[in-house]
Amino acid sequence: MKKKMVVIFSVVLLFFIVFTYFGMNVNICNQSVRADSNGIYNMYVWAESDAYIDSLGGMEGNENHGNEGCLKVAHELQVDYIYRAYTLLKFNLDEIPDDAVIKKAILWMSPIDWDIRSMEIRPLIESWEEDVVTWDNQPGTPSGPYIPIVNDPQMYLWNITGIFTSWWNGGLANHGLMIIPYDLDHYYSIAFHDRLDLNWTKWPRIEITYQGSPPPPWEPPESPDDFEEPSITITITPPDPGPTDIVNVVAEATDDVGLRYMKLTVTNPIMEKEWDTEEWLGETTHTLSFVQQFDMGIHFVEVLVRDVSGKSNGATDSFEVMGSNTPPKLNISCTPQEVWPDDNDTIEILVIASDPEGIRYLQVGVENGFFSPKTWPDHGKIIYYTPPYPTSVEYTFAASNFQIPHRFNPLNRSYTEIICKAQVQDGEYLWSDIKLCNITVIRPYQWDYGLPFANPSVDTLPWQRMYDIFGKNECCWGSRNQFHTNRARVTYNGETVKLRKNRKEHEWSS
Repeated sequence: MKKKMVVIFSVVLLFFIVFTYFGMNVNICNQSVRADSNGIYNMYVWAESDAYIDSLGGMEGNENHGNEGCLKVAHELQVDYIYRAYTLLKFNLDEIPDDAVIKKAILWMSPIDWDIRSMEIRPLIESWEEDVVTWDNQPGTPSGPYIPIVNDPQMYLWNITGIFTSWWNGGLANHGLMIIPYDLDHYYSIAFHDRLDLNWTKWPRIEITYQGSPPPPWEPPESPDDFEEPSITITITPPDPGPTDIVNVVAEATDDVGLRYMKLTVTNPIMEKEWDTEEWLGETTHTLSFVQQFDMGIHFVEVLVRDVSGKSNGATDSFEVMGSNTPPKLNISCTPQEVWPDDNDTIEILVIASDPEGIRYLQVGVENGFFSPKTWPDHGKIIYYTPPYPTSVEYTFAASNFQIPHRFNPLNRSYTEIICKAQVQDGEYLWSDIKLCNITVIRPYQWDYGLPFANPSVDTLPWQRMYDIFGKNECCWGSRNQFHTNRARVTYNGETVKLRKNRKEHEWSS
């Protein structure tokens, strides 16, 4: 039986009778008009849910538009995609008398800007919710016949008697309608008034003509006069908060008729709260707030509101979270304490910093690597911390003692140390002093004789050359018949060293 009814409905759709609706000069403020002695009545069935869904060329198809203040049907060419929008409507048939025999059903839609375009009306075969439906989860619908628009100077009118009769007789579950573009050879977009419009006469509705009992009495909602835009009050306490204070940001909106929408935004970082309602007159007063600790710095507050008649207003304010106004504490230490020039050993700089407002920035480096870490990334580094800033930081920076961007020529006789540096900034943007840590450079004594040797582990001279320079009594033989400069240095300083020769250990002194 169910399959038979579906087949009957399909036949009805395929052979839909299109006729012109001439309009019956019905007073929209009355729900029904007695047409003749045979019990023929007209009544309006108003949409109980409406929304539109859209797709930005396959992107962002998960946004809900159930409370946008309008309905859309679109097929528009954008820069690199086609924008599509479909309108969804749902109607409650409970007010129709049970003995009604449907004679005619006309869908009324009020465009915001009049522009005649072809559209297709399809019945929905799956349930949907106004506040949940999106392009990605849209309900299914069969393809239906094209239903032409009945010419009217102010309204879009479609004869949907076949679909409505199937709902009423049970041949098709009533999940509502979908309105989609029909003429895909052209690009266009039409916007309609929805149920959020203050003028209820522009709401989506179906006018039905039926035979049966009179409809129940119905009074339309009154349209209140609304001449004032909503007002906004922003309160911030305490007015000069510190980093440990609980800040209360309160936005209150009021309207003489009713509020429909409100949004509160606080920056640094961006936080948002929204409120809306489908109640006809909304609320005359509504409050949104944030109560919490905020990061150091300036925070901007923005409030947007809209009332039931579409009037909107906005307000802004700001507050600054101040700290203790004391610079951060900083200590650094270096390892090792002395190095040979360019010996490629690792230099470690330990940075320890603390501040009650937190550390947001750390800069450390060796010589000019501190000032230009981008130029010398192996000898300098900058670290940015994110909120909430750590109140204490311990960081070790490692650099190689090789080709350090010195301020002085390492072969200069006055070059005796490597300078390491660090500096930090706290959460209230206060800088510490630049802290220094010096590493002693061991100057090979050959420099005093004009010999450009930096690393004693690899630089050697022939014995005869060293004999000529220092004299025979000040020299010793190495394992390869060469003079080792580090041993000569020790000899020159009068210290005792141990030499390994012929697998036996001998002690030698100057």
